[in-house]
Amino acid sequence: MKLGINAAFSGQKPVSATLFTNEVGRRLSLMEQATTVFAPYPLWKAGDYRLVQTPEDISGPLNVLNSLSRLMFNNTILPYLLKEYAIDVLFCPNTEFPVVTTTPIVVTVYDLNPVHAQAEFGLIGQYFRSYLEKLAQEHIEVITMSEFIKNELVREFNLNIDKIHVIGVAVDTHFFKPVSAETKLEFIKSKDINSPYIMYFGTLFPYKNLKTLLKAFFEVCDRIPHKLVIIGERDHYDGELPEDERLIYIDSVTTEEHPMWYSASDIFIEPSLSEGSGMKLLEAMASGVPVISSNNEALYETGKDIALFFKGEDAVTLAKLILMVARDNDYRCDMIAKGLEYAKNCTWEKTAESIYSICEGAYKKKCLLS
Repeated sequence: MKLGINAAFSGQKPVSATLFTNEVGRRLSLMEQATTVFAPYPLWKAGDYRLVQTPEDISGPLNVLNSLSRLMFNNTILPYLLKEYAIDVLFCPNTEFPVVTTTPIVVTVYDLNPVHAQAEFGLIGQYFRSYLEKLAQEHIEVITMSEFIKNELVREFNLNIDKIHVIGVAVDTHFFKPVSAETKLEFIKSKDINSPYIMYFGTLFPYKNLKTLLKAFFEVCDRIPHKLVIIGERDHYDGELPEDERLIYIDSVTTEEHPMWYSASDIFIEPSLSEGSGMKLLEAMASGVPVISSNNEALYETGKDIALFFKGEDAVTLAKLILMVARDNDYRCDMIAKGLEYAKNCTWEKTAESIYSICEGAYKKKCLLS
């Protein structure tokens, strides 16, 4: 089976889709030597794969210009490349794919936020919806990371439930891992934080519910020594972000430093009202960090009995949970131990094997119909 991977969107920032592509892609290329990767630059070193370079200026952020450029590429140049390199199955690690090909395709859907959060995504929401509406085609299989998104796709887009495969979330425990107290302290000092910190990492769109996190933090900040580190582009925030010496805003971090920001934190908080998976929860657990999360269904699927949960906009409960984790060292250590044990079993190898099996199924299905 000649496998193709459409990674034309991959940029340099450590966003979930790029991390997923790199982790799964390099393992797939080890499993299937006849792998062709369509990408703007080499994404990983492992595996004997063929790189077909795509234009760099169509990669990166999910904005209108990049998305329209990729739409053109996916439906003009890519179908031609699939024929030229005799690709049997195309794996798309995001929700962009050629709609004018009969090559079997396996498409990844992370969440439906661009469709649901029209105010934040604007025209991108319509662009995203146009792809989702084409997932019903016979030659397309769909993967999601949660039962929640699977059910949403069935409910909103009337997809056949049998063509949607839930692969769960995974983490690289060699990359995301606990560090010593000394290493943690050195990192904190190097960033001029100089105190323990609680971390939020993600976009600052309204549905990310940062206002509830800020409200809860200000409720307890005089009773704990922690600062709140918020990593995400401030331009996406709806309104004016408060300024305070205990708040640290960072627009972005490098891929290399990404895991260290987790490992050096005391608590990771995910307040989002709408997510497609709990990948960040798992990254924090693997880093030896207690997790507090909103009870969004997809997040709960990942956190289960390990994270602490609060109802979306309940800042009072969130404040109480922050105090409990920050003050009760025994409880905190128990959360850390359970999180590390859970993360150990969520490997990218398992995820890649599942995806490879789905790709094989799509290929065999086409062979039977031919």
